[in-house]
Amino acid sequence: MSYLWNYWWIWKNKKRYTSRIVSRFLFRFCRRIKRIFMLTLNLSKSAEIPLYKQIYEYYANEIRNGILKEKTKLPSVRELTKKLGVSKNTVESAYQQLCAEGYVVSVPKSGFVVTKVQEVFYHAEKNLQQKIKETNLKINEDLKSNVIDVSSSQVDESIFPSSVLKTLYREAVSGNNSKKFLCRGNSLGEEDFRKTLANHLYESRGVKCSYEQIIIGAGTEYLLSLAVKIIEKYVSTTKKNNENKKLIFAVENPGYEKTESIISDNGAIVKKINLDKDGISVKEINETEIDCVYCTPSHEYPMGITMPISRRSELLSWAYELSNYDIKYDTKNMTNCRFIIEDDYDSDYRYQGNSIPALQGFDTKDCVLYIGTFSRSLSPSMRVGYLVLPKRLMKVFCQDLSYYSNTVSRIEQFVLNKFIYDKHFERHINRTRKLYEQRRNVLIKELKLTIPDIKIFGEESGLHFIAKIDDIKYDNLYMTIIKKASDKNLIIGGTESFLIFCYAHIDETKAKEIAQILCQVLQEI
Repeated sequence: MSYLWNYWWIWKNKKRYTSRIVSRFLFRFCRRIKRIFMLTLNLSKSAEIPLYKQIYEYYANEIRNGILKEKTKLPSVRELTKKLGVSKNTVESAYQQLCAEGYVVSVPKSGFVVTKVQEVFYHAEKNLQQKIKETNLKINEDLKSNVIDVSSSQVDESIFPSSVLKTLYREAVSGNNSKKFLCRGNSLGEEDFRKTLANHLYESRGVKCSYEQIIIGAGTEYLLSLAVKIIEKYVSTTKKNNENKKLIFAVENPGYEKTESIISDNGAIVKKINLDKDGISVKEINETEIDCVYCTPSHEYPMGITMPISRRSELLSWAYELSNYDIKYDTKNMTNCRFIIEDDYDSDYRYQGNSIPALQGFDTKDCVLYIGTFSRSLSPSMRVGYLVLPKRLMKVFCQDLSYYSNTVSRIEQFVLNKFIYDKHFERHINRTRKLYEQRRNVLIKELKLTIPDIKIFGEESGLHFIAKIDDIKYDNLYMTIIKKASDKNLIIGGTESFLIFCYAHIDETKAKEIAQILCQVLQEI
């Protein structure tokens, strides 16, 4: 009789029972549809863009647009490989790039999960304390010709493209080309060079600008000084009630010491903002009255932090809060403004995945100034850099500061233009990236084998990393290590809290010697 009772109960409660079944079915059906939707990615195998990059760009856009919410699980590598008909390496490369930029995280036994990313690209939304002291250890090169210097980046002459550059320099001063160098050039820089540079920056760094927004200058220091002047000029025309108020610039702490001096020398106030694991602290910026932020998102010096996409979006959100201006750049209608100076330091060398796109490429409200240089990729002595200005600041430069003569030789600009345009620079970067990765790996391996307690940080990109040693309990001992190492002809950079190793010019044969000398120093203290 029990089954009759069950049938009677179902018939009596059929509405409620049926709705429960339907709701469960709809829930499972919608979840399945959502899963299938996540896989509706059409790849173009005939396109010039690599397949892994198409997959990466698809998911990056979905996350930025808010379609894929926080904690959403991406399809497994196997599932996506089967669905798209591509290799496992292709999907893994795309996911690794998403991880590197902070869009997703890899959760053990769960897969790849979307992280929290602010929707700053379309809708703007509202402690590491270390004092860095650069070591200025000067030595007599005549007496110490056998010194190993890992305190600063140098170029190995065996990999410097001297033969190509010699040919280009000869071409520059021969025939009709030499005539153009007998007169002064454009204060912004050579037009052909700026056009080539605009295209190169877009392809390699995602920088969105016209050649008319680029200023060529003699290195980062000069261009930073110029950027501060331009911002001050611009703000002085918009803040009618506070003309005598000095601008406040935020800089990274620890960071590049020269930055603080350059900014303060131009009449601005400098505030040091501490770093956390993602870079400069936006929380601390919001707690302080700041007008402009100077940062190095690609590879912070000296900590080597690569700023993830979430922190970049927070920075842009901060800048956008007060950046309401007329689309025609009418300064009379300005209310207030904030700016970010992005120093794209060490951006050419990343050893896991592609280089992280520049912050400037995500800027939609003309708030980011972009500075780059060839000092790290070619040679520190090649003082050629570039400043990409927002359009509203470009107008200020042309009206008030264009009397500055360009600080880079027209011949050098001609040579670099040809070097980049003919793809020599791209080949040079690809070749040196492999070599520097190999040298980095060998040096780290030797240090860890010789000194088991050593810990390495910031080695994923750039041309330097930092090292800490577990046994050292007192900060001042690092300065002692630096001093004693110099007595043994090993020059190491560092601060009170860690050591800095630059390895671009260190070949494999010297790596073992460096580790042995450092080990001897540690045994003596």
